[in-house]
Amino acid sequence: MYRRFLRHAAGIVLAAGVLVLGPGADVAAADVVGTGYVDTDLVDLQWATDHLGYDSVGELQRAGVAVVDFILSITGRIGSDPTDTECDLGYVNQLDPLGPHRFATVWSSFELATLDRVATHYCISREQAQAFGATVLTFFAGLEARANGTNAIRAVVEEIAPPRSIASVRLTGSGSGTVMLDEPPPVDHRIVVYKHTGTGTFRVVGLDVSGGETEVLVERDGVVDGEALIGAPSTVASVAVVADGEWSVAFESVVASPGLDLSAPVLGSGDAVFLVPSTLGGVTPRYRHIGHRFDSDRIHGPRARHPPNVLVAEDDSVVSRLRLPSGGRVLAIEATGEWALVDGDLLPPGRRG
Repeated sequence: MYRRFLRHAAGIVLAAGVLVLGPGADVAAADVVGTGYVDTDLVDLQWATDHLGYDSVGELQRAGVAVVDFILSITGRIGSDPTDTECDLGYVNQLDPLGPHRFATVWSSFELATLDRVATHYCISREQAQAFGATVLTFFAGLEARANGTNAIRAVVEEIAPPRSIASVRLTGSGSGTVMLDEPPPVDHRIVVYKHTGTGTFRVVGLDVSGGETEVLVERDGVVDGEALIGAPSTVASVAVVADGEWSVAFESVVASPGLDLSAPVLGSGDAVFLVPSTLGGVTPRYRHIGHRFDSDRIHGPRARHPPNVLVAEDDSVVSRLRLPSGGRVLAIEATGEWALVDGDLLPPGRRG
């Protein structure tokens, strides 16, 4: 009974999408959303996927979101009033979609409305909404199995196939121009990895399908390379590039960023992005920057966007404390020179360039 309910609830929204889109629908009008899970999540996710008869965790995520949307609808908790939300539940700080095991779901333009309704209702990101849907459906699957006396054997982590990776969108060129993307980057590909060999200005602006500016992705001078955190990659249909040399731009998943390890001094130059382990919440490492123009460090929560600046230094060099707040998961360093991070009271290494 429970399993029939789960399959029926998940099927209502998914089947509606087929009826509205119909055969021959534009498959290009779709968004890819990836959610990362930690090792301890994998066994339950794979068990629920197999138990409910889905082919992949990506399908489980889609069905889980449909079930949540269905429950919210039949209980009258989603209405026409945009203020009728449940942000106070605090899911934005509880759901972490930045684990190392990434599973992606492809959403058609119609289905995406379901994902966005759930995300908006709980004030969470699309990636978090997928994690929430998968968690809820996994919980219900466990209840159904227990009620029916099912004693399914759950696989060990080593027996679970790794998630299928999705190639990043990579663009290359020489000099200024506008380059069209074959398809928008996945929603969670918020890292722009860039390189420029020229001596002048290097500026990359994301444009939507109508040619309107979405956001400035990169703005640097001279020979540079680095990683930058952006807001909405799925809205980028083309990029307008200002450059006087060869360049490359790639959109990568946030979960592919290196982890921040403060067991030794962390040294770098220019822009960089790190995943912050939860164990570093509340740590206040010392920070040194030697550069010019501007320098800022931004700490992002699980949503990996809309963060406050926690340190901004205008011109010249600076040595300061940088607090890594509890719940901060992504550290984006924007710098025009060398920098260093050290956990402790020692002065971070650095030299004036």
